[in-house]
This record gives sequence, structure tokens and C-alpha cells, in this order.
Amino acid sequence: MVPSFCTNPDGRRVSSFAGLTGLALFGSFPGPLVGKILWCAGLGTLVLLHFFHVGREETRAHHLAVGAVTLMTVYIGLMLLCAQYARAAVAGALTARGIQIEKLMVSPVPVNPFVRDVVVETADGYRYGEARLLPRFELELAAGSLPLLAESPVVRMATASPEVRGFINWARFPSAEVEESASGVTVYLLDARYTRSRGPGFGTAQIHISKEALAATVE
Repeated sequence: MVPSFCTNPDGRRVSSFAGLTGLALFGSFPGPLVGKILWCAGLGTLVLLHFFHVGREETRAHHLAVGAVTLMTVYIGLMLLCAQYARAAVAGALTARGIQIEKLMVSPVPVNPFVRDVVVETADGYRYGEARLLPRFELELAAGSLPLLAESPVVRMATASPEVRGFINWARFPSAEVEESASGVTVYLLDARYTRSRGPGFGTAQIHISKEALAATVE
């Protein structure tokens, strides 16, 4: 006998939602095991509530809705406080290390609310790394850095191209790498918020400038 949960439309929708979110979580994000366990526990709770028809009565449904809204409000408030603390702690740690901050990004990462991705713009380039909030605050910066968007004729020519105008306007931490070849130069544009290495993917763009076009700018 097939359970009614698997045959009614609502049950199939819940199952599909659980399956798709689980696939996205485990297939796309290599996050910590604890975060994945909590996510699966939450989805499992939703499935069980539906399976046992919890909340079908109007009074119980109202109580569940109020409880869910309350929990969500508390969660959002805690995340806002966590974000403020993380930014202040990162800024303080950078200052203590003698790093002068021109611009700072402290953003959450998938799955784990207690880890932050960090990008700091200095006068010499972009430093980046990771901040862990628990069990105690730790800031770990990569040994290298990314160069600032250089004001060279080649880079200016690349950023003036209509193909990347939208990217340049959107990028908050833009960087560029220039690679010469027999046919000219290729300028790789990066936004350090999303990527720190050139290549295909989100947060990158590239423009090839031929030798003839380069020669025309010199003349």
C-alpha cells in the first residue's frame, strides 16, 4: 500500500522541495557537516508535520504560524547582531595588524552562519581571507593579495569596452590581470567579492585586445 503522503499533491510538493534543496545543499556547497545535519533536520521536521497532518485544524495552524514567525524574527535579529559583531571584530583585527582599511567586505558564506568571507581594500591591493566567529574569533588572511584595478592604457581600453561596461559598473572590488600573446593581450577582470583567480565563472570577465588596436592607441 502506498502512503497517502506520497500520492497526494501536497505530499509530492513537499517531497520535491526537500529533494531539490537537499541536492542543492549537498551537491553545490561543501559546507560543514553540522550545518547540513541541521538543514536536513529542519526539512525532516516539515515532512513529519505534513505526514501526521499537524496544523490541519485552524487553531493549531494559527499557533504554528505564530511560532514560525516568532522564530524567524528571532533568527533574523540574531543574524543582524552577528553581522554587526563580525564586521567590528574584523575591522579591529585588521587595525591591530597594521592594515589600513580603504574598503571592507564581511559577508556570510553558504550553510555556516558563523563564518564570514573577508575582502579588504588597502592602498596596495586587496587582502582576503576568512573570519570564524565560534568557538572564538579568528581571522585568517591569505598570504597573497590581488592588485587594484591598474590605471594603464591597456586596462583603460579594456574597461571602456561596451562588453564589460555593466561588469565594471557592478564590480565593487575590481581587479585586472593582463596576459600577452602573439595576437595581442587578454585582460582578465575580476571582482574580489566572488573570485580571486581568473577563468570562467561568476564575478569574472575578459577582453582580448589585438595588436592592431594596441598600436592604434599609441599612434
